Amino acid sequence: YPLDRKSAAFVCDWPELEKVWKFSKNSLESATFAGVFVDGERQRIANEMNAWMQQAGHCALYGDYTLQRFSQAYLRKRPSESPFGIPFAVMMAYRDYQYTGDRRFIPFCYQTFKEHLLKIPTSAEGLFIVEANASNPVTPDENFVEDSISSLFNAAIYKAFVCMSRLA
Repeated sequence: YPLDRKSAAFVCDWPELEKVWKFSKNSLESATFAGVFVDGERQRIANEMNAWMQQAGHCALYGDYTLQRFSQAYLRKRPSESPFGIPFAVMMAYRDYQYTGDRRFIPFCYQTFKEHLLKIPTSAEGLFIVEANASNPVTPDENFVEDSISSLFNAAIYKAFVCMSRLA
């Protein structure tokens, strides 16, 4: 995907900070493949959590929303198996709306997001439960307990519900 490398710049008197800027900008550029945000280190496949993080950088640096919108459409058709997929897909949709003000895509995804969020199991205390699956294995080596409570997962779900209320 062609990016305008001159769309943003950073200059300061601290050479180490300029190196961080250059590294970060290069990382954003290298974490795309075939017009989609991908995991830059491992399998180079698209997933919602990485796409959400990359979307923030691309919106701030490039001001071009084509890549992030294509990534959203791609992930709606081919969602990851991660339990974090839906909350981060919702957060991506909301960020798109924040940056563009364009609500045309919302009817295509709102109901699906709602259905998936409302299917997430909860504990007796009302906390959301992370279920084991292919991308979130439960193994003794990883110290996971099947159907575990995750503060990160619960925070992501909460943020997704906040975003949904603003998209409604």
